[in-house]
Amino acid sequence: MIISSLKKIREQVPNNALILKSIDILENFDKAGFSVGKTVVEEDKLIINCQEFSTKPAEEKIHMEYHQKFLDVHFIVQGSERLAWKHRDDAEVDADFGKFPDVGFIDTDASKVSYADLLDTEDLVLIYFPNDLHGPQILSNNYQGKVKKVIIKVATA
Repeated sequence: MIISSLKKIREQVPNNALILKSIDILENFDKAGFSVGKTVVEEDKLIINCQEFSTKPAEEKIHMEYHQKFLDVHFIVQGSERLAWKHRDDAEVDADFGKFPDVGFIDTDASKVSYADLLDTEDLVLIYFPNDLHGPQILSNNYQGKVKKVIIKVATA
């Protein structure tokens, strides 16, 4: 997992054309023109998902996901969101991986994960690699409004 400001993220990511292209997309993203939906930039390689949702308070168990082919680049356009993180080696992963395209799920004890808060005022970028379990849409800083978020899926294989 990498978390950094949009201004500094290039200094921290691997020199990978698709990852760098995802950063270009965020640097040029029109926040005012945000609309929910999926845009395929490069088939099976680079996909933009724009989402709008309400966060929920953390519970005893956190519903986490992981991927094998794609990494996720998260960026908040509006609002605040807390995300849970745990390395995949530290958890027993779902035997049903692949029931949905490139995603597996696991529920894990909320006290045994780390958290990161993404705020629209800080222009933070969070990158989850395939070995990172991540639990999104958790209430952060008591923010009660809708969250608008961009997730860019970047192929790693």
